[in-house]
Amino acid sequence: MLKLFDGRIFLGRDHNLDSFQFSTIQSIKKMLDKYRVEKAILTSFSSFRFDFKFGNELIFEAVKEEPRLIPCPVVIPNSAGETGDEEEFIENLIKRGARCVSFHPKSFGLSIDEKVCGRLFKAISERSLPVIISAEELELEKVAFLAENWPDIPFIYSAMNYRQARNLYPILEKIKNLHIDIAPPNCINEGIEEMVKRGFVNQIIYASCFPISEPGAVISYLMYAKITEEEREKIAFGNMDRLVKGVKK
Repeated sequence: MLKLFDGRIFLGRDHNLDSFQFSTIQSIKKMLDKYRVEKAILTSFSSFRFDFKFGNELIFEAVKEEPRLIPCPVVIPNSAGETGDEEEFIENLIKRGARCVSFHPKSFGLSIDEKVCGRLFKAISERSLPVIISAEELELEKVAFLAENWPDIPFIYSAMNYRQARNLYPILEKIKNLHIDIAPPNCINEGIEEMVKRGFVNQIIYASCFPISEPGAVISYLMYAKITEEEREKIAFGNMDRLVKGVKK
């Protein structure tokens, strides 16, 4: 049985989703059991749609009930005095179990300019803490810019549209600390095979983005990919596991 490490799931409901696209800790546990997921990265919709402090507390409480979950709080810079010193902010998140953070520049109206986010990314870089950025939050080229400027940070570009493939491959080739998850709507025809053939197997992450989508589709996408079992295991579990274990506590 293939071991699964889900690189991104959400708690709660987003304002622009259908009523059935909603999760509680109970429904998350049920999903983990159904698909035999051994570990999962958890973010709260509330952290970037309502209040990041409130939403982050929700996930820190949720992971106490389910040891398979790893908290992925949302981070913002202290440019408006909301987080306190960035180094202490990141240190405290890691002490509470965070092994990955989520960055939402569009939702928070943030520039990625170093004058705004430099201290935040410096603190993250010192800990080698993975950063997830959704395609809806920032263009691929700007995520690539961040990854080039902060080579000690593993960046994960999430839920990419298939139309970005022509830009993606040259970027992945040059920037090895940039990773891509295969969460919907990433449905490039034989995209996994193509990325593996190009040597990107260590940069591909399995993620479902539950409850936005059910994990079954992306699991099938991975299971039916014409790659070796060793390559499949890296994507399904090993790559994300390596990134979270690389965080400097």
